[in-house]
Amino acid sequence: SAKRANSFFWSALSVSHDGKWVAAGEQGDRGVSIWDLRARQEIARFPAGEGSERFAFSPAAPLLAFYVKDRTNTPNQDGRVRLWDVAARRGGGELPVSGHCRAVVFSADGARLITASGDAEFAVWSVPQGGKLASVAVSGPKGGRAPFGGVLAVTRDLSLAVEALGGGRIRLIDLASGRERWTAQAADEQVTALAFSPDGTKVASGAG
Repeated sequence: SAKRANSFFWSALSVSHDGKWVAAGEQGDRGVSIWDLRARQEIARFPAGEGSERFAFSPAAPLLAFYVKDRTNTPNQDGRVRLWDVAARRGGGELPVSGHCRAVVFSADGARLITASGDAEFAVWSVPQGGKLASVAVSGPKGGRAPFGGVLAVTRDLSLAVEALGGGRIRLIDLASGRERWTAQAADEQVTALAFSPDGTKVASGAG
């Protein structure tokens, strides 16, 4: 659930691998703040236009990746994913993404990053080199795509994704082929949260 902080709500949270920092996203893409948990102090903040609710900490390093919308409204490049070294408090590069970014997920070793943008594209990036390693266009869901709020999760080996389709439905996607493996009715209400188990064999969903 969203956490109230001053006059806004925190709608997304990510904790660093060593438990020293937490990133908090303000509801409505109003910005991202980074907090030192031991000192209980904010150490950095990226306001609206420079940060969004799509972000993740690396599981292997003090590195935060977060989506930044393109304010120039260019037709072919709707933003970028910025890497920020929390320990050094400096930027670590940027990755261009086409279309609105729906998810940012690191691989288990932190060496790769996957972005889900638009309705169809998943791209895998090299974190050390900043280059695109692969991309796949995902086929549309069987029966057509119902409206959904961008709820999506990816396994730590970046092989599978699960997304909400609207109407309580979810589907599993093979990211090597871009093909749908199955769909299921997960709830009667809209699915609002999804998460894989660490081994990628189970999916948890929340609805409301």
